[in-house]
Amino acid sequence: MANNPMLSRFLALGFCLAAPVLGLLIFSSPLPEPSGKHGVSGVYAVDSLDLQCRPGQAVELFPVDTDGDDIPDEGRWPLWADDMVDTARVQCGEELVFSINREGETPDSAAAVLFLGCEDAMGTGFVNIEVHAWCEGEIAASCLTYVGVFDNFLICGHELDSFSVEGRIIREDGLPIEGVEVSLSGPRPGFALTDAQGHYHFSDPNVGDDITITPEKNFDYTEGVSTQDLVLISRHILGVDRLGSPYQLIAADVNNSRHVTTLDLIMLRRLLLGIDIEFETNTSWRFVELDYTFPDPSNPWHERFPEWINVNDLPFVGAADLDFVAVKIGDVSLD
Repeated sequence: MANNPMLSRFLALGFCLAAPVLGLLIFSSPLPEPSGKHGVSGVYAVDSLDLQCRPGQAVELFPVDTDGDDIPDEGRWPLWADDMVDTARVQCGEELVFSINREGETPDSAAAVLFLGCEDAMGTGFVNIEVHAWCEGEIAASCLTYVGVFDNFLICGHELDSFSVEGRIIREDGLPIEGVEVSLSGPRPGFALTDAQGHYHFSDPNVGDDITITPEKNFDYTEGVSTQDLVLISRHILGVDRLGSPYQLIAADVNNSRHVTTLDLIMLRRLLLGIDIEFETNTSWRFVELDYTFPDPSNPWHERFPEWINVNDLPFVGAADLDFVAVKIGDVSLD
């Protein structure tokens, strides 16, 4: 029997008799009835009958590449007959065989699996299923159940060959940052600039790509920096008034030493006096993944904070919202 990695597999076997003396049973119900164990019309070589379907199962469609081009074409789920059997007590002279079909279709002993697809999920979302137990080539028992089919990945009714990657870059106070160069690395690399609302957008990646998004803005070192920032950093160092957020601490670490010290004040003062036009050991802006939570907000360097976002195996449809918090080095006052 085919191996099904999606569902737990179990095999209900007929009870083989040590010295089989099979009787004849006549059943009078020609079709499955709603939920439960049922017989079917005919005269079969069985001793007893008890077939119960598993009630109300739910399945989730997964993408399938039907034409071999490595791009998903549709959603499917293989529903195996013996996975839908709850109990089966049909004494038979050989191993029982289970088949599965949609309600009203002609049973076939070779139909061990039924493929559910988008037409099921986009319809009512529920499919009535018949399961038949076969003994020596004849139907010995049957039961009726139903399955809920869900398209949680939004595979159905969409183009699956492309994927949109977009995001927004803002300061910690919500102010959007324009002119950030965002690079996309992966099979289809590209660059984008954030607009006045801080948005960027890529439409080239394919489903299944592994990508990395990295923002950068490394000019206008004096932007937003003033003597007020010198005062705030000095008060923090003296312990008079501590900087209150991990983003402010990153901004105050001008020399990128992972600490805030008087060396940061010296470097920032040199910038304001025009002695230096850039930071020798740091960039003008730093970026932190918006969804990142600092383990210790009072020490943002406790671990390396993510300045890029990796996405492996891009989802099937839709858009990935990959947002960042922008930190202007030296600007702790956000003025």
